[in-house]
Amino acid sequence: LSPNLSYYDVPSIRYYHSSSENYHIIPPKEASSGIKLPAQTITGGRDKPVLPQEDFTKQAYTMTGNIKVKSDRIIYDGVTVMNDSIVETEAPDINLSPIKQCDTLTNENVLYKSGQIIEATKDNGDFGSTGSIRYRCLTSDVSSKSNTLSYPISGINNVIIHTPVLCDPIIESDNNKYVQLINPNKSAVQLVLDQQPALSDFTVRISNTGLHSYMQGYFTRDFSKSLRDPSRSYISGKNELLRNEVKFPFDVYIDIGMDGKAENDEYIKSDTWITIGKSTARFYLPMWVEEGTYTAEFRTVAVNCIGTVNGMDLSKLRMTEEEKNTDRKNYVATNTAQFEVSGRIYGLTIYDLTDYPIWEEVFRIPNSSEFKKSYPDKYPNGTNKPGYNKGYYYDYALGTNDQYEKDTGRNVKYTFPLVNGSHPFYKNTGILKTGYMVRFSLETTGSMYSNGAMISIQPSFYFVDKKGKNRTAVDLYYSESFHGKHQPLVKVGSKLDLTNVKSIRTGDIDHGIPENELRQTAFVREEGYGDFIWNTKEMFTFSHIRLTDAFRTFIGNEYAKSVRKLHSYEKVAEDNITEADMIKRTQRWYGAYYLPNQVYAVKKDYNVMEYSGKYGVDFSEDFWLRDGYIIVNLRIETLDQYGERHLSYINPVNYQENGYCSMWIMEGPPLSKTDDKGITFEFYAGDFVIYYADKKASEDYSGGAIY
Repeated sequence: LSPNLSYYDVPSIRYYHSSSENYHIIPPKEASSGIKLPAQTITGGRDKPVLPQEDFTKQAYTMTGNIKVKSDRIIYDGVTVMNDSIVETEAPDINLSPIKQCDTLTNENVLYKSGQIIEATKDNGDFGSTGSIRYRCLTSDVSSKSNTLSYPISGINNVIIHTPVLCDPIIESDNNKYVQLINPNKSAVQLVLDQQPALSDFTVRISNTGLHSYMQGYFTRDFSKSLRDPSRSYISGKNELLRNEVKFPFDVYIDIGMDGKAENDEYIKSDTWITIGKSTARFYLPMWVEEGTYTAEFRTVAVNCIGTVNGMDLSKLRMTEEEKNTDRKNYVATNTAQFEVSGRIYGLTIYDLTDYPIWEEVFRIPNSSEFKKSYPDKYPNGTNKPGYNKGYYYDYALGTNDQYEKDTGRNVKYTFPLVNGSHPFYKNTGILKTGYMVRFSLETTGSMYSNGAMISIQPSFYFVDKKGKNRTAVDLYYSESFHGKHQPLVKVGSKLDLTNVKSIRTGDIDHGIPENELRQTAFVREEGYGDFIWNTKEMFTFSHIRLTDAFRTFIGNEYAKSVRKLHSYEKVAEDNITEADMIKRTQRWYGAYYLPNQVYAVKKDYNVMEYSGKYGVDFSEDFWLRDGYIIVNLRIETLDQYGERHLSYINPVNYQENGYCSMWIMEGPPLSKTDDKGITFEFYAGDFVIYYADKKASEDYSGGAIY
């Protein structure tokens, strides 16, 4: 450092110095020319005169001029301190008056220099400091000491370099209203797999503001900005962004420009560090992400996190600390957040009722076992059109909304439960006689493609009187032949009932799974089509419906098609994500159920078996409920590949207490319906189909099968 002349006055000194004696002492002229005395004659006659002994000292003193002297010249701040004029005998006195003795301390700014910058990339550490102060003589020619004097400076503080970084991820999402998990992780960010990105989207930004430590200069502030120069950052840069970064353990799409347009979005493979800077980034999931709980990582990288730790083969990126690097050996602040990915279950639809011929032309192509619904180009949807047309296809959905709670335009008539008047043409038809089968389908997304995954549906039963009132929970008993003999009194849900298993062949034309779905599913399963459709598997007992992979098809064609159109598909393909991987992430399940032809309802928990043991039963007893209707209510859940309960269609507790999804509510079912005779039925979540309590399918036939 050189003295800051704004706080320190350096005196001006002009001088002349000669070390020659001849310069400073000027002898009198007599010293060189001598002294001439007048001549004196001495006579001695014939003899040589005797010369007198003379002493000319007096003459020398009196006749020799004075010595002249000349000092060096010194002018201090414009005032002559030492005069170099020639004077006789003695030089003038030195004038010390302009040279003042300093009686104050040197201003602290004299040897202070602001704006000194330590290289941003310098390692963190505690660095020692040394210093010395040097004085240089302004009149070096006459100094009696060295021209430069140096003295050590003691007590200089060490310099501590500690680049602070703080990482506080802020994640926002609005997906809970679509979550159907039975046991959701309430501390996790919920993401729901669907073709629509809005169900799995979330935004991420990383805040660098907060309390770092109580060391001077740290405290609470925005650590993305330097304390002295906010235009500089403590955070390293990459591609013109500060290195606030996130890494997901699952594949994601990033919404480029936050414009909600998939066409320009970028696909990013799992376990890739993504630099987001100070901005907010929107992400969403591809459908091939597996369901489960994941931990995402976040980090903020200090500007001096370059290379390896001094003396070690260890990258500085591995020197991390959670949330903030309070230990100066660390260069990266990290954080984590949990995400839970789940699928969906939706679209419960009745596509066939076996009370033929009354319902046959509603669902099936004339003179064929095929369903009109399988050919929508030829048979348009009639559920959103007035009147009845044999050229339309019809089905019955849970409600008038789709799985996104958007109105589909469906006439509420074509929702279930059906009442008399629900038939497209016959005004007195809708409620079923016992023994007639209901065929239905529903869809799922996510990991339900895996082996062992299934749909579990547990029916429960309620009785209402002939006016649709006085709803009462009931147990059902039936008579039916199975295991090679007639079983006269079987309670639904009993051990005996659980052995009365109904099996269906995958490719059974009456069951109505479309051939194109069957062929595609066999292809995705890498199984021969013929082998696949000839699978015959157990589907239900009267107390439990189990839809296994034999009754599941893969229908994600539209999603696969949409992905292939995107410019990001090239990276997807490079990641070995195949079309089959995308197609199988949306599944359709086909099920069937009926109440036995000879079925009887009794108030729940009434001990019929005890009564039968004492008195016998002929079904004329007063405790049987006859004059009314049996409502079949379904509890629909998915079981994962490990047999664990996973998703719920109704999800009552999580819907009521936590604001999660009840698909039964989301799809907008009617709360009540009025039949052709003005009888109003009130419905509850899970109500699926209504049977007469006192009318049987066998009444319509003289013999043979009834469905």
